[in-house]
Formats: sequence, C-alpha cells, structure tokens
Amino acid sequence: MGTDTAISTDPNRGQPKEKAAGPACAAARRGRSAVGMSGGKSPAYEDWPDAELHNRAEELDLHGSSKRNETNLLGKIRNHGRPTR
Repeated sequence: MGTDTAISTDPNRGQPKEKAAGPACAAARRGRSAVGMSGGKSPAYEDWPDAELHNRAEELDLHGSSKRNETNLLGKIRNHGRPTR
C-alpha cells in the first residue's frame, strides 16, 4: 500500500518543500523588506559588549578571537559558517 500523504523533501536543504517554500511565499505576499524586518529579535552585534562578543566567538570555536579587533571579530562571527572564496 502506498501513501499519498508522504511529505517530499528538498534534497538541498532536508526540509519539507512546504516548509522550505514558506519564506518565499511570505515574501511574495508581504514584500521582501517586510519579511526581512520580521526576522530575529537579538540586538545587532555592534551593540554587544566586548566580553559577550568573545564568548560568542568561543561558542563558534573561532580561534584567536582574543587577539582580533572588534571589526575583525564581528566579521568572523557573521561569516563563520560561510564558505571562503
């Protein structure tokens, strides 16, 4: 017996297609800027105290964070999961 209710997944993300399509559908309904504004509620990294930035760098396992200046550290935290070019 086959099931017609199986959820197909997007092989690129591992999420059900219905869930993966959510942000795109919201952007089409409300506009991209409105969807972007509904994002995270955390304050900007620039507003974090230095000690919290260094703690975050440790959580992300970024080595040498104690020797980095604030601007360099912010960049490393923001781009920690992105591939390098």
